[in-house]
Amino acid sequence: MLGQLLSIKLQNDALKQLEKALADSPKEIGKRTERAINKTAAKHKTQISKKLREFVKVKAKVAKDHIDIPQKALAPHRLSSMVQVNQSKKLGLNRFGAKQNKKGVRYQISKTEKGFIESGFIIQRLGGHVFERANKYVPAQRIPKSADKAERAAIRLKNKEQRKLNRQITTPRRGTTMYNVYKRHKLEKWSKKTIAKELRFQIEQQVKYVLEKKAKNK
Repeated sequence: MLGQLLSIKLQNDALKQLEKALADSPKEIGKRTERAINKTAAKHKTQISKKLREFVKVKAKVAKDHIDIPQKALAPHRLSSMVQVNQSKKLGLNRFGAKQNKKGVRYQISKTEKGFIESGFIIQRLGGHVFERANKYVPAQRIPKSADKAERAAIRLKNKEQRKLNRQITTPRRGTTMYNVYKRHKLEKWSKKTIAKELRFQIEQQVKYVLEKKAKNK
C-alpha cells in the first residue's frame, strides 16, 4: 500500500551522544536505541492522527486506521523505524457524521466544508453508507378503468420496468482520505520536526532509565 513514508532513526551526532552517555553500559546502547525509536514511532502515529483531525472531522480511530508502522527498529541489525500515512479509497460520507432527514443527508468533512445531498439516504445494512438514486424517481402509472386487457398489461409492464429503475442507486458517496489531508496541508515538515523532538526526549528517558538502574545496583 502506497502512502507517505516517514523514517525514524538516530543521526550520527545523536548516536555519539548516546554512546558517550552510556559508555559504562555498552550492551545497553542497542536496546535503548531500539526502544527510543519504536516509542517515537508509536507516539508519532498518535500525533499524526491528532494533527489530521485539526483539519478533518473524523473520529480518532478512523484516522489511526489509515496510519501504520510497517517497520520497527530491531537491535542490533536495524536501528530505524517507519511510520506511513496510507493511500486508500476516499472515505465514505458515513465517516464524516452523515445524518439523514426528510429532505436528504447532511455531512461535514471539515470545519469549513459541509455538504447536503438532496434526496440522499443512508442504508444501514450496507455499512451505513450514503447513496442517491441513480435515476429520477417516477411514480407508477395508474391504470384507467376504461383500459382494456392489452392496455392494462402494457401499463403493468411499464410500471414493473420503472420500479427497477427507481430501485437503482449510485455507488456510496465519498469524501476524502487521510493521505490527501496530510499532503494538502504539507505536514511532512511538521512530522520531521515533531519526530526529532520526540526522539530526543525518548533517548533522554532511556539514558535516565539506565543511569537510575545502575545507581540502584550500586
